[in-house]
Amino acid sequence: MPDLSKKLHDKRNQILFIELAGLLHDIGKLSKVFLEYRQEWQDIPNGWDIDPHDHEYLDKHEVYSNLIPSEFENYRIPANIDSGKKNFSIKKAIDFHTKPGEDLILKLLKAADGLDSAIDRNNPLWSAEQKNKIFKSNVFGYEGNKIVTVESQEKARHVLYAFLGNMLPGYLDHFDSKVRIKILSGIKKAFNQGLSDTTRPQNDTTLWEHNYAVASILKVIVVRYILCNEKLDDFEFEKVEFGIFGIGWNGMRFLSYGQKIGDILGRQHIIEDIKRCLKDLIEYEYPIGNEIYSDDDGIYFIVPAKLDGYELKELRNKIDDEVYKIAAKASSGELQPHIVNISETNTLTSLAKAIQCMVEKTIYPFDSSVNGFDEYFKGALETFEDGKTVCPICRLRPVEKEDKKKKVCKTCMDRRAQNDKNDADKYKPKHNETLFIDEIVDKHRKAALIVARFGLDDWLKGTMVRSLFVTEASGLEKEINNLGNVKQKEFLSNINYGEFNYGRIKDDIDALFKDKDFERAKNIAFLYDRRNTFSPDGEALKKIRTKWEIFLKAAKKEDSTIDIYNLLNAKTPTPSTLLDIWNTTLNFLDDLPASILNALLPEKRRLKLTVNNLDPNKYGRTLDGKVIFKDKSVKKIDILIINSNEIEVINETKSDSPTSKDWSNADIILTDPLPHLKVSKDQKGSSFVPYRTITATPNLFMSIVPADRAVEITNLIYQKYIEHFGKVMGRLPFSIGNIFFDRKMPMFVVLDAGKRMVDNFDKLSKQRIKFTALKDKESIPSGIKLDLKCTLGKLDKTLTWQLPSKLGNCEDDFHHSYFIVNNNKESLPDNRKSFFKTIAGNVVHCSEIMKGDELQVLPNYYDFEFLDSNIRRYDINLSENNRRKSNVANFSSKPFLLDELGQKIMCLWFKLLQGKQLKGITDTKLRNLQSLWLTKYQEWDVNISNNSSKNFNGWINLVLLSIRKEFNEINDKHYILLQETIKNGLFFDTLELYLGILKERIETK
Repeated sequence: MPDLSKKLHDKRNQILFIELAGLLHDIGKLSKVFLEYRQEWQDIPNGWDIDPHDHEYLDKHEVYSNLIPSEFENYRIPANIDSGKKNFSIKKAIDFHTKPGEDLILKLLKAADGLDSAIDRNNPLWSAEQKNKIFKSNVFGYEGNKIVTVESQEKARHVLYAFLGNMLPGYLDHFDSKVRIKILSGIKKAFNQGLSDTTRPQNDTTLWEHNYAVASILKVIVVRYILCNEKLDDFEFEKVEFGIFGIGWNGMRFLSYGQKIGDILGRQHIIEDIKRCLKDLIEYEYPIGNEIYSDDDGIYFIVPAKLDGYELKELRNKIDDEVYKIAAKASSGELQPHIVNISETNTLTSLAKAIQCMVEKTIYPFDSSVNGFDEYFKGALETFEDGKTVCPICRLRPVEKEDKKKKVCKTCMDRRAQNDKNDADKYKPKHNETLFIDEIVDKHRKAALIVARFGLDDWLKGTMVRSLFVTEASGLEKEINNLGNVKQKEFLSNINYGEFNYGRIKDDIDALFKDKDFERAKNIAFLYDRRNTFSPDGEALKKIRTKWEIFLKAAKKEDSTIDIYNLLNAKTPTPSTLLDIWNTTLNFLDDLPASILNALLPEKRRLKLTVNNLDPNKYGRTLDGKVIFKDKSVKKIDILIINSNEIEVINETKSDSPTSKDWSNADIILTDPLPHLKVSKDQKGSSFVPYRTITATPNLFMSIVPADRAVEITNLIYQKYIEHFGKVMGRLPFSIGNIFFDRKMPMFVVLDAGKRMVDNFDKLSKQRIKFTALKDKESIPSGIKLDLKCTLGKLDKTLTWQLPSKLGNCEDDFHHSYFIVNNNKESLPDNRKSFFKTIAGNVVHCSEIMKGDELQVLPNYYDFEFLDSNIRRYDINLSENNRRKSNVANFSSKPFLLDELGQKIMCLWFKLLQGKQLKGITDTKLRNLQSLWLTKYQEWDVNISNNSSKNFNGWINLVLLSIRKEFNEINDKHYILLQETIKNGLFFDTLELYLGILKERIETK
């Protein structure tokens, strides 16, 4: 058997060059001439066939011809990879990727391009083209004010040419891994400013997402050809296959072992280092694929098909061995990876299957049955010695010193210390965050861990992507009205097929797909296939039918329930669409520190002291001790060593107040055996913001914040979610939890509590709840308003959604803004024009939601818990009916709907109680009423889940009568709010949150 790893090494330069050409093949779309063409092409005869980006763009349309790197044309490889004339270049990929001729690489490039474009970009409605301002969207429909201008495209391309002109000569000489990363980063920065298509809804795919997907697919099919000499049949994109290679672990478990913030961050860095090395292994050392998804639990790559087959078995074994070696070295044997390989697929939606398989494999931290365990991980379990104290962090190694106050093993201490070093750039936080819990806690010495979780499963599977529409009833009507003078318009005007709705669309498609009506088929084919299919004859219709059959067969491998109507009219989960999901949710969560935390929390300056006699060998370490001031008063402190004569005092700021302590000439005595330090000068030191981000991945955000700001921050995050993802409300679950804790609580307890809450959110994200519309939708400037009711665990709730449903140009968005509706009493296909059956369920556009409609919703949840002890975290578990008990009484009111946080919880406290809109309320009166109501609740054996019982009715009558008696001026709106939240227990949980945990009080002023 040939040495395939050597073959890969020998062909690496060619593979990486082909990858680069794939990345740059659409550079002509990053231009003024492309945008102007898109705005005008429909008015030009054969306009569909004169796209400048693939018609000798560099020679005929490039205004920066003097900036084009010479390597675009001069660096060449054989067009057939193994042999032949060296005539394949980047320039050729740009000019001829749609017309490849006989060149093998160009044929493969066209196939990869076709696979990513799939059906979507063949059949967008002409009327959906953006002819004025061009907005950029994302897969979830958020356009905002993201306008693509010709100036931005020209500038981005100008900068990219200059960048590549500097980087390519060296890269093409040596194909260095680090230079490759820089080049990809530079291309990504430029291409993220452009669009692959300007027609809605295809304006959701950035030029980077499309080109990266194409280059990655091209790379893996080229590698498959090199290793197995296997070409594509007829070079058709429908026959492209690849594999998905996943490497994973339980990231939350690994992170949660830390005792301090520094421990957690040290372990986070290990995960990032492992992923970085694995990325280099798969993309460069053995250049067989590219990354398609990663989070704290692993990293996934697109790779050649049949990687686990006989032909590639030896190569696969070598790669597996390297994977284990990398993880063992970076984690000192603590983090054992598992490998999942989807051998053959033609859709990245198989990623969801790979992720689920990985979850099942990573239940236990170590698995001795996995290859590589004995060689790389078994030793880590055998280092412990009898009679030694085990390290409380890694739980594997003995502590360094038995008599030391901080009993930690050397490995874990070194990881913690890495985060103290100011000169370690790769460990510096991006947003000036602090590392120290003492600088985060509020005035009551409490902090909170915020955990925010997306439920992405149904999106990565492609299920929810197919509930978004390229072609739909309103758009088809608009399309017919804007056809101009073509014979199809005359035919469709004279024949009464009825107005466009689900039934009409089905009949149109059946006329062609089921060969029911030749005349109708040839006049409607252009609506559901390529827009240039204006005059198909019988043979052309047969080709369209055959193509649809191939598409449907492939789609049924992804989901067997899909039908031809959903397939042709909805969006397709193409590789670039899946990348868009990853990028959009990642960017949203990654931006939270900058957009919310830094904007809300105050920046502070740490106290910096100039001292003498500092041991430089302790550079970068935190030490504790005490300071003795000139007035002989003493204070315990923690210090951070900056350099040989400067330190900073943790949680101390430089104050100009006359009552503040004078630090000059103070003595500092350290617990660590260092000489005593004499302070000669105090001044302002490093700035910091009082929070610390633990992680931000596509599906998880965790940050430690002051406890008294956690609720406000949580609500702001949700408001941002509504702005960015409101169009897919009910289809993209997003939940947030707050874990409150005292300063002394070990971080492993806090992280374990967070992990349990995330597990709850994951379970809940898969279960739809019935929400009933209380009245017809109401139009508001930004979109729609819906009043809804639902029941969670037999507790009744009401809420209001104010959701965006407009495009950037303020027109209604009929591509994204839908709800899954399950009405049993009404024939939705007949009565709702927008009704459509999808694999996600029956959907109706938000503008047609009516009173009584039953929406099938994946809700967003909010939960909180205060860790008053180590064991409290074990209470964060769902019961069989997916509810959790309140800490106030024996009702299961948790978790709440995330909408209730702003509409009920914060409203109760800030407006009704603390805001004094409940006239006569005082802290004492509130506590007395709370005590009375809860005492009677227990004495009368009340169960709020059984609101028809005699005990409940007696109790609620007492409550409502006492409200009327104590607050006789209460208005109806506030009375209804109190009544609902008392009946479902939320009122008492609100008091626990604000009075019990946050120690708030009803102000008397």
